[in-house]
Amino acid sequence: MNPTDFVAPTRRTIAHTLPNGIIFDLTPEQFARDWAIGQFYFHL
Repeated sequence: MNPTDFVAPTRRTIAHTLPNGIIFDLTPEQFARDWAIGQFYFHL
């Protein structure tokens, strides 16, 4: 990890790609709220 990985995390985006080619550009907060938490509870 670089120290720059921790600078302004709200301005970073995550390019989440689905198998059918759809790409979602999300902030870390959007990714956690709209994708990761739901997937976690679904698979739990």
